[in-house]
Amino acid sequence: MEDDMAEDDPTRNLTPDADPTAGLTTQELLRQILARLSALETKTPDTRPVWELALAEIMEVKGTVERIEKEVRQFDRKLDILNRGLLDLRAEHEDLAERVPPPQ
Repeated sequence: MEDDMAEDDPTRNLTPDADPTAGLTTQELLRQILARLSALETKTPDTRPVWELALAEIMEVKGTVERIEKEVRQFDRKLDILNRGLLDLRAEHEDLAERVPPPQ
């Protein structure tokens, strides 16, 4: 199987000293480079859909985090109010305990 692949490999025909651009003018060399670049660009898969999907998911997570942060702030505010109310109730209880003697 490896022998079949080796026979199909055109790079095996190149010698180490072979310069594929030897004898080309600058214009011809530039055309060759542009043609190869164009061929590479057509083979490159379009990654925009992947990035668009990733960006959409990031924005969704950002919205969720913002909503959770808002809920935590609201909960924190309610907890502060509850603590103040409890503190006031304890203070009133202490005042009452000082004024009323314990039952005998």
